[in-house]
Amino acid sequence: MNTSPTYNFIIVNMWQKRKTRYTPEQHRQVTILAYLLLLETVIMFILGVYHFTLNHGPQLLSLWLSGQSMISGQAFTFDDFIRQLTIYAGQQRLIPALVESATLFLLTILGLSGAIGFFRIWRIAWTQAVFVQGVSLLISLILYFINKPRHIFLLMIYGVFMVFYLHYADVQAVFHTRVQE
Repeated sequence: MNTSPTYNFIIVNMWQKRKTRYTPEQHRQVTILAYLLLLETVIMFILGVYHFTLNHGPQLLSLWLSGQSMISGQAFTFDDFIRQLTIYAGQQRLIPALVESATLFLLTILGLSGAIGFFRIWRIAWTQAVFVQGVSLLISLILYFINKPRHIFLLMIYGVFMVFYLHYADVQAVFHTRVQE
């Protein structure tokens, strides 16, 4: 093990950077944001399930998981599951709902890990939360111009509120997103 003074300085300096103090107000703001991210994650999951149900996803998923086939004598593989899901969505003109469902499930996973990161004060959590908000707002805008579903307004308002709250100075101070002067 290298015990040179330079090596020891780097280790001590890294430790000092990780030992940051937060005011109770900053900690409260981050905790509130973590709970708001969890709430948004639940909303996105419910909307994703709703759109997955529109495409008969649960029935096709149960066929795939049980290994049953729509054509007797053949196994129902993952490729068959995806193919049947997209065929049904295409026939019913529900492709935007299928894409929205897949995107919302992905954002649900990212939002959940971001919320856990906010509870644990992971530095990457702030960036992840802003990314989730950006993609959520982008999907909302795209769907607004395609078919204007009513729930998109809820996602838009919630996303804009979260972006403003994420850029609150106390939250940024905890995650060191601004350069300290």
